[in-house]
Amino acid sequence: FPSIGLSVTPTSIDVTVAGDDLISPYAVKNLSSESFHVDAGGFFSLWAMSSSLPRLCSLESGKMVYVQGKFYCMNYSPFSVLSYEVTG
Repeated sequence: FPSIGLSVTPTSIDVTVAGDDLISPYAVKNLSSESFHVDAGGFFSLWAMSSSLPRLCSLESGKMVYVQGKFYCMNYSPFSVLSYEVTG
């Protein structure tokens, strides 16, 4: 399952979705994030890939937490907290 980041202000809405695009739990993870932006002036962006997340790490993409443009997650190989900046 993907993780969803949502940032809403009085003038804009930003949505970021990050996760694995493979269905099989046995396949190599291909983690990426996509974003969408709309503002009060009528400008909006098309859904687009905003960044790739590191490959071959042992994270659960559906369990990331979104805070101020970054996804945070626990990693278990090795044990650590990972942070991925996905906004630019």
